Amino acid sequence: MHVSVIGNVCLDLVIKTDKLPSCEEDLPAKIVPCIGGNAANSAIILSKLGAETTLHSKIGNDIIGKHLINEIENSNVTSKMETSKQRTAITLCFSQCKERSFLYDPGATNEFTIDDLDMEEIMKSDAVFVTGYSYLKNLSVMDLFKKAQENGLLTIFDPCPGRDVSEELKYTDILFANENEIKELSEINVKIVVIKKGADGCMAKINNKEIECKPINVDVVDTTGAGDAFNAGFIYKYLQTNNVEKAANFANKIGAINVTKIGAANITKEIEGIV
Repeated sequence: MHVSVIGNVCLDLVIKTDKLPSCEEDLPAKIVPCIGGNAANSAIILSKLGAETTLHSKIGNDIIGKHLINEIENSNVTSKMETSKQRTAITLCFSQCKERSFLYDPGATNEFTIDDLDMEEIMKSDAVFVTGYSYLKNLSVMDLFKKAQENGLLTIFDPCPGRDVSEELKYTDILFANENEIKELSEINVKIVVIKKGADGCMAKINNKEIECKPINVDVVDTTGAGDAFNAGFIYKYLQTNNVEKAANFANKIGAINVTKIGAANITKEIEGIV
Protein backbone atom coordinates (compact mmCIF):
# COMPACT_ATOMS: atom_id res chain seq x y z
CA MET A 1 0.00 0.00 0.00
CA HIS A 2 1.13 3.55 -0.74
CA VAL A 3 -0.16 6.57 1.21
CA SER A 4 0.53 10.21 0.39
CA VAL A 5 0.34 12.34 3.53
CA ILE A 6 -0.13 16.11 3.23
CA GLY A 7 0.06 18.58 6.09
CA ASN A 8 2.22 20.33 8.64
CA VAL A 9 5.73 19.40 9.76
CA CYS A 10 7.45 21.08 12.68
CA LEU A 11 9.92 20.73 15.51
CA ASP A 12 8.14 19.79 18.73
CA LEU A 13 9.57 20.84 22.06
CA VAL A 14 7.70 18.60 24.49
CA ILE A 15 7.72 20.18 27.93
CA LYS A 16 6.88 17.66 30.63
CA THR A 17 5.84 19.52 33.78
CA ASP A 18 3.48 19.24 36.74
CA LYS A 19 2.45 22.89 36.43
CA LEU A 20 3.06 25.91 34.24
CA PRO A 21 4.99 28.81 35.78
CA SER A 22 3.26 32.02 36.74
CA CYS A 23 4.71 35.39 35.81
CA GLU A 24 8.41 35.68 36.79
CA GLU A 25 8.41 32.15 38.25
CA ASP A 26 11.14 29.63 37.35
CA LEU A 27 10.30 25.93 37.43
CA PRO A 28 12.24 22.81 36.42
CA ALA A 29 10.86 20.71 33.56
CA LYS A 30 11.86 17.88 31.28
CA ILE A 31 12.14 19.27 27.72
CA VAL A 32 12.44 16.81 24.82
CA PRO A 33 12.95 18.01 21.21
CA CYS A 34 11.46 15.73 18.56
CA ILE A 35 9.92 15.76 15.11
CA GLY A 36 6.28 16.85 15.11
CA GLY A 37 3.34 18.11 13.11
CA ASN A 38 0.21 16.10 12.34
CA ALA A 39 1.42 15.01 8.92
CA ALA A 40 4.92 14.04 10.00
CA ASN A 41 3.64 12.04 12.98
CA SER A 42 1.15 10.05 10.92
CA ALA A 43 3.55 9.52 8.01
CA ILE A 44 6.32 8.15 10.24
CA ILE A 45 4.00 5.74 12.04
CA LEU A 46 2.45 4.58 8.76
CA SER A 47 5.95 3.80 7.53
CA LYS A 48 6.83 1.94 10.73
CA LEU A 49 3.69 -0.14 10.29
CA GLY A 50 4.85 -1.14 6.82
CA ALA A 51 3.12 1.25 4.42
CA GLU A 52 4.99 2.95 1.60
CA THR A 53 4.63 6.57 2.65
CA THR A 54 5.30 9.91 0.97
CA LEU A 55 5.16 13.17 2.94
CA HIS A 56 4.26 16.50 1.33
CA SER A 57 4.78 19.72 3.30
CA LYS A 58 6.79 22.94 3.47
CA ILE A 59 9.62 23.76 5.86
CA GLY A 60 12.31 26.38 6.24
CA ASN A 61 15.70 26.18 4.53
CA ASP A 62 17.38 26.20 7.93
CA ILE A 63 19.16 23.91 10.39
CA ILE A 64 15.90 22.70 11.92
CA GLY A 65 14.39 21.96 8.51
CA LYS A 66 17.43 19.96 7.41
CA HIS A 67 17.36 18.01 10.67
CA LEU A 68 13.66 17.17 10.21
CA ILE A 69 14.21 15.97 6.64
CA ASN A 70 16.97 13.63 7.90
CA GLU A 71 14.66 12.29 10.61
CA ILE A 72 11.86 11.73 8.11
CA GLU A 73 14.06 9.98 5.56
CA ASN A 74 15.65 7.85 8.30
CA SER A 75 12.12 6.65 9.07
CA ASN A 76 11.81 5.34 5.48
CA VAL A 77 9.37 8.08 4.52
CA THR A 78 9.85 9.63 1.09
CA SER A 79 10.20 13.39 1.52
CA LYS A 80 8.45 15.61 -1.02
CA MET A 81 8.84 18.73 1.07
CA GLU A 82 9.41 22.17 -0.40
CA THR A 83 11.60 24.73 1.35
CA SER A 84 10.99 28.38 2.12
CA LYS A 85 12.95 31.42 3.25
CA GLN A 86 10.62 31.44 6.25
CA ARG A 87 11.79 29.50 9.29
CA THR A 88 10.63 25.96 10.00
CA ALA A 89 7.53 25.69 12.20
CA ILE A 90 8.05 25.11 15.93
CA THR A 91 5.54 23.90 18.52
CA LEU A 92 5.83 24.12 22.30
CA CYS A 93 3.92 21.12 23.68
CA PHE A 94 3.06 21.46 27.36
CA SER A 95 2.39 17.98 28.72
CA GLN A 96 0.74 18.00 32.15
CA CYS A 97 -0.38 14.65 33.56
CA LYS A 98 -2.88 13.33 30.97
CA GLU A 99 -3.56 16.68 29.30
CA ARG A 100 -1.61 18.84 26.87
CA SER A 101 -1.68 22.32 25.37
CA PHE A 102 0.30 23.96 22.58
CA LEU A 103 1.90 27.17 21.37
CA TYR A 104 2.52 27.05 17.62
CA ASP A 105 4.70 29.20 15.36
CA PRO A 106 3.72 28.18 11.79
CA GLY A 107 6.70 29.69 9.98
CA ALA A 108 7.02 28.19 6.49
CA THR A 109 3.75 26.30 6.85
CA ASN A 110 1.92 29.55 6.09
CA GLU A 111 3.44 29.49 2.58
CA PHE A 112 2.36 25.91 1.78
CA THR A 113 0.02 25.97 -1.25
CA ILE A 114 -1.43 23.54 -3.78
CA ASP A 115 1.40 24.48 -6.16
CA ASP A 116 3.90 22.85 -3.78
CA LEU A 117 2.32 19.41 -4.25
CA ASP A 118 3.77 16.78 -6.58
CA MET A 119 0.47 15.76 -8.19
CA GLU A 120 2.04 13.07 -10.36
CA GLU A 121 3.53 11.39 -7.29
CA ILE A 122 0.30 11.68 -5.30
CA MET A 123 -1.79 10.07 -8.04
CA LYS A 124 0.41 6.96 -7.85
CA SER A 125 -0.84 6.35 -4.29
CA ASP A 126 -3.63 4.14 -3.01
CA ALA A 127 -4.78 6.87 -0.62
CA VAL A 128 -4.21 10.55 0.05
CA PHE A 129 -4.43 11.78 3.64
CA VAL A 130 -4.68 15.49 4.48
CA THR A 131 -4.27 16.34 8.16
CA GLY A 132 -3.82 19.39 10.35
CA TYR A 133 -5.81 21.36 7.78
CA SER A 134 -6.52 24.26 10.13
CA TYR A 135 -2.78 24.99 10.18
CA LEU A 136 -2.58 25.10 6.38
CA LYS A 137 -4.05 28.56 5.92
CA ASN A 138 -3.16 28.91 2.23
CA LEU A 139 -3.75 25.34 1.08
CA SER A 140 -7.09 24.24 -0.40
CA VAL A 141 -7.47 20.56 -1.17
CA MET A 142 -10.97 20.37 -2.66
CA ASP A 143 -9.65 20.07 -6.22
CA LEU A 144 -6.99 17.60 -5.05
CA PHE A 145 -9.60 15.34 -3.43
CA LYS A 146 -11.85 15.55 -6.48
CA LYS A 147 -9.00 14.56 -8.80
CA ALA A 148 -7.89 11.81 -6.40
CA GLN A 149 -11.35 10.24 -6.38
CA GLU A 150 -11.53 10.44 -10.17
CA ASN A 151 -8.25 8.48 -10.25
CA GLY A 152 -9.49 5.82 -7.82
CA LEU A 153 -7.65 7.00 -4.69
CA LEU A 154 -9.15 6.86 -1.23
CA THR A 155 -9.43 10.39 0.23
CA ILE A 156 -8.89 10.72 3.98
CA PHE A 157 -9.27 13.93 5.96
CA ASP A 158 -8.56 15.17 9.48
CA PRO A 159 -9.40 18.88 9.24
CA CYS A 160 -8.84 19.87 12.89
CA PRO A 161 -10.96 22.81 14.12
CA GLY A 162 -11.11 26.32 12.72
CA ARG A 163 -11.90 26.10 8.98
CA ASP A 164 -15.04 25.70 6.91
CA VAL A 165 -14.54 22.35 5.17
CA SER A 166 -18.04 21.76 3.79
CA GLU A 167 -16.78 21.68 0.19
CA GLU A 168 -13.85 19.37 1.00
CA LEU A 169 -16.17 16.91 2.72
CA LYS A 170 -18.07 16.39 -0.54
CA TYR A 171 -14.98 14.58 -1.84
CA THR A 172 -13.92 12.83 1.39
CA ASP A 173 -14.14 9.05 1.86
CA ILE A 174 -12.92 8.84 5.48
CA LEU A 175 -13.23 11.65 8.03
CA PHE A 176 -11.39 11.78 11.36
CA ALA A 177 -12.50 14.13 14.14
CA ASN A 178 -12.60 14.26 17.92
CA GLU A 179 -15.79 14.79 19.91
CA ASN A 180 -15.48 18.58 19.97
CA GLU A 181 -14.52 18.90 16.30
CA ILE A 182 -17.42 16.78 15.05
CA LYS A 183 -19.86 19.24 16.64
CA GLU A 184 -18.46 22.05 14.46
CA LEU A 185 -19.15 20.16 11.23
CA SER A 186 -22.52 20.19 9.50
CA GLU A 187 -23.99 18.22 6.60
CA ILE A 188 -21.49 15.39 6.93
CA ASN A 189 -22.16 13.14 3.95
CA VAL A 190 -19.05 10.99 4.27
CA LYS A 191 -19.01 7.21 3.87
CA ILE A 192 -16.85 6.55 6.96
CA VAL A 193 -16.69 8.89 9.96
CA VAL A 194 -14.29 8.06 12.81
CA ILE A 195 -14.73 9.95 16.08
CA LYS A 196 -11.74 9.86 18.41
CA LYS A 197 -12.74 9.84 22.09
CA GLY A 198 -9.34 9.76 23.79
CA ALA A 199 -9.40 7.66 26.94
CA ASP A 200 -12.90 6.46 26.02
CA GLY A 201 -11.81 4.77 22.79
CA CYS A 202 -13.51 5.63 19.51
CA MET A 203 -16.67 5.32 17.46
CA ALA A 204 -16.84 4.66 13.73
CA LYS A 205 -19.88 5.29 11.55
CA ILE A 206 -20.32 3.59 8.20
CA ASN A 207 -23.56 3.72 6.21
CA ASN A 208 -25.41 4.92 9.37
CA LYS A 209 -24.13 1.94 11.37
CA GLU A 210 -22.25 2.85 14.56
CA ILE A 211 -19.32 0.76 15.81
CA GLU A 212 -18.09 1.44 19.35
CA CYS A 213 -14.52 0.39 20.19
CA LYS A 214 -13.51 0.20 23.82
CA PRO A 215 -10.34 1.95 25.04
CA ILE A 216 -7.12 0.20 25.99
CA ASN A 217 -5.90 1.03 29.48
CA VAL A 218 -2.23 2.02 29.68
CA ASP A 219 -0.01 4.16 31.91
CA VAL A 220 -0.09 7.57 30.23
CA VAL A 221 3.24 9.40 29.90
CA ASP A 222 2.54 11.96 27.15
CA THR A 223 -0.55 12.36 24.95
CA THR A 224 1.20 14.46 22.28
CA GLY A 225 0.43 13.01 18.85
CA ALA A 226 -1.95 10.32 20.10
CA GLY A 227 -4.57 11.32 17.53
CA ASP A 228 -2.01 11.25 14.73
CA ALA A 229 -0.90 7.77 15.78
CA PHE A 230 -4.54 6.65 15.89
CA ASN A 231 -5.10 7.98 12.36
CA ALA A 232 -2.07 6.12 11.04
CA GLY A 233 -3.21 2.89 12.64
CA PHE A 234 -6.70 3.17 11.18
CA ILE A 235 -5.48 4.01 7.68
CA TYR A 236 -2.99 1.15 7.65
CA LYS A 237 -5.40 -1.51 8.86
CA TYR A 238 -8.31 -0.29 6.70
CA LEU A 239 -6.18 -0.38 3.54
CA GLN A 240 -5.00 -3.83 4.56
CA THR A 241 -8.41 -5.34 5.42
CA ASN A 242 -11.14 -3.01 4.11
CA ASN A 243 -12.81 -3.60 7.50
CA VAL A 244 -13.82 -0.57 9.57
CA GLU A 245 -14.16 -2.41 12.89
CA LYS A 246 -10.75 -4.07 12.60
CA ALA A 247 -9.22 -0.73 11.61
CA ALA A 248 -10.79 1.09 14.58
CA ASN A 249 -9.64 -1.49 17.11
CA PHE A 250 -6.13 -1.50 15.66
CA ALA A 251 -6.07 2.31 15.73
CA ASN A 252 -6.97 2.22 19.43
CA LYS A 253 -3.94 -0.01 20.04
CA ILE A 254 -1.56 2.29 18.17
CA GLY A 255 -2.92 5.38 19.92
CA ALA A 256 -2.59 3.68 23.30
CA ILE A 257 1.00 2.64 22.63
CA ASN A 258 1.85 6.18 21.58
CA VAL A 259 0.88 7.74 24.93
CA THR A 260 3.31 5.48 26.82
CA LYS A 261 6.29 7.41 25.38
CA ILE A 262 7.35 11.05 25.24
CA GLY A 263 7.00 12.41 21.72
CA ALA A 264 4.56 11.73 18.93
CA ALA A 265 6.20 8.98 16.84
CA ASN A 266 8.67 7.26 19.14
CA ILE A 267 7.22 3.73 19.17
CA THR A 268 9.23 1.46 16.86
CA LYS A 269 9.75 -1.66 19.01
CA GLU A 270 6.22 -1.55 20.43
CA ILE A 271 4.72 -1.51 16.93
CA GLU A 272 6.81 -4.48 15.84
CA GLY A 273 5.01 -6.62 18.40
CA ILE A 274 1.49 -6.12 17.00
CA VAL A 275 1.75 -5.67 13.22
